[in-house]
Amino acid sequence: MRMGQWETGKIFLDRFHAGPNVRSCGQFGTQRLLEEAVKYPDRGFVREILEQRKKYRGCLTKSEMRYIYSIATPSVLRFLIENEYIDPNVSGGNTPLRWAVYHQRYDLACILLQYGARVDGVPLDGKPVTALCHAARTGYCGTSDRPLPGVRFLLENGADPALGIRERSGFAS
Repeated sequence: MRMGQWETGKIFLDRFHAGPNVRSCGQFGTQRLLEEAVKYPDRGFVREILEQRKKYRGCLTKSEMRYIYSIATPSVLRFLIENEYIDPNVSGGNTPLRWAVYHQRYDLACILLQYGARVDGVPLDGKPVTALCHAARTGYCGTSDRPLPGVRFLLENGADPALGIRERSGFAS
């Protein structure tokens, strides 16, 4: 992020947290700033936004999480995991690995696996649907010449193809 952009963003951030509606602006007023900040490898401004939000119990929204897994740089994702802003196994009701594979961000998926994401993890909503099951069901075809790159990626990284079938059929042992 260029210096001028950082300074402009800082001004907006200060305004959001100084106005009369600070509680409502604390989280949602900074959403667009965060979405822009994660595009760049400068983690300082991302930290600034998230630290301001902590004051008002603001955390990452579901839409921000999806945005991070579709557009963020690998260094920003590492930063978010290392500073415990993101859990590599939980993300707004789904697994982060599912979001990364869905958006064909295999670079981010590799980082999640490096930080302990369970390749066969299931979402918190109780539905036993792994990232592999979801990738196979929805296709995740993308623009690759090879069919089903998401399925292929997950299998190459140890996903159990029988896990979802056993869980859904009721014959789990």
